[in-house]
Amino acid sequence: MTNLSKTFKTGEMVSIPGRYECLTCKYGGTKTEVQLKQGVIFPMCQVNSIKDATWQLLGRDGASAR
Repeated sequence: MTNLSKTFKTGEMVSIPGRYECLTCKYGGTKTEVQLKQGVIFPMCQVNSIKDATWQLLGRDGASAR
């Protein structure tokens, strides 16, 4: 089943290549972004101590600005 929420957890496979933001960091007042390629596994956040991070898609690779 396809994830339509644009949020993903550590350990899931990246199906949409692009820039992702750690929501745990965001809600804690820190900006943490990673660039991920399709097919890799969403990582643990390297900034906070939470191992089960939630990542939100900020922008797709190759998306043109409108």
